[in-house]
Amino acid sequence: MDNRLTPRREQELRALNPAEHPDIAALLALIDGQRGVIRGKDAKIERQRAQIQRTHDWWAEKKKEIAALEAENQQLREQSQKEADTTATHFTAWLTTTTSALDQDNADVVVLEDEELAEGEWTSTGDPLFTAVTDVPAEDGDHGKAQREATDLLATAGWTTTGSWHAVDTGYVVTVERA
Repeated sequence: MDNRLTPRREQELRALNPAEHPDIAALLALIDGQRGVIRGKDAKIERQRAQIQRTHDWWAEKKKEIAALEAENQQLREQSQKEADTTATHFTAWLTTTTSALDQDNADVVVLEDEELAEGEWTSTGDPLFTAVTDVPAEDGDHGKAQREATDLLATAGWTTTGSWHAVDTGYVVTVERA
């Protein structure tokens, strides 16, 4: 026997006289009460569903705003990097081995900031950013030893050579950067 309450059976039960069947009337009252609770819960669920949708929409909008800000931030970083690339600071270490250009007997090393004259052409300007005197005599000294010592002095002071020493009229030069 099927005990489910189908709409047809419910209609038949409601058609019965409640005075003759008080248990059925009480059961139908309980069913009606539960249906009211269910409708209230359904309404609450719908309100919560609407609230969740509003929150979802709000978050979706915020994500779009964040994505737009991140894209703008990336563009600003790239623009800043391009500007930094075009205004890169360039430094040269000068190892002086010509006695007439020195005020002591030993070779010295000086770091100067460079200014770009044309693309790839630099000239040193300004006050020295680093100076040190080597232990190698300028006159008739071992220039290779002076270069090695100058490289060590530069490294100790936080400078790194980025190439090889090149001969110039007063000694040698090498491009350096801060370590």
